[in-house]
Formats: sequence, C-alpha cells, structure tokens
Amino acid sequence: MNAVEWDESLSVGDAHVDAQHKYMIELAGTLAKALENGQANLVAHEALNALDAYTKQHFKDEEELMQRLGCVDLDLHRKKHASLLMDVQNLKGQMIARMPNIGEYVIKWVQKCLVPHILGADMRALKGVQAPQQDS
Repeated sequence: MNAVEWDESLSVGDAHVDAQHKYMIELAGTLAKALENGQANLVAHEALNALDAYTKQHFKDEEELMQRLGCVDLDLHRKKHASLLMDVQNLKGQMIARMPNIGEYVIKWVQKCLVPHILGADMRALKGVQAPQQDS
C-alpha cells in the first residue's frame, strides 16, 4: 500500500497549517514504510500516539486561525475535526485490541479521510479567506 506524499497541491496557503499537514502525512509515510518492511506493528503504537497528539494540536491551531480569519463555516469544520479525532481514537482502540494489519488501516484513514479533509474542507475554509484582495 502506498502512503500519501506531501506536495504543493495540498497547500492551504498558510505556512504553519501546511507544515502541520505535512508532518501528519509524514507520520503515515512512516507507517507505510514499516508496513512494506513487515515492521508496521513495531511502529504503529508510537506513530498512532504521535498522530493522535499532533492531530489534536493541529485542529486546535487550525480552528483558532479560522476564527481569527472569520471563517463562516467554523462550527461545521469543528464537527468534522471531532469526527476525525474519533476515527483516530477508534484506530487506537483497534491497536490496543491487537487488530491485525492496523498499519494498513491507519494508512487508509489518511488516504480516505485526512487528505480529502485537507483538499476539501480545509482548502475551502482557508484558501479562499486568505486569498489576496485585489482592488478593481
């Protein structure tokens, strides 16, 4: 299974938020490499704990930025963040239960949940608000 790699198409136009997104995607890449080498279970616990902690901080930072920028759909965005955090908690529960192939599930979550959130909700909320104003 191939991990998602960061590229400029994932940029929301804010250097701090972009750096956080990049790091979360790199955590998934760590899992993918371990999975390819048959070591996913050795790193899954550490990577999931890091992803959990970092995702909480990132969502807090992003929501504060959105509030400062006056994003109109902040409440909806907070609900999406809460759902994504619940997904991470569920993944951690599956890991504790020693579910087989947990590394693959984490990678799928990044590919099917986190990246679409960045490309969809984050792009709409942050890129449009931060676009430079042009006088006509």
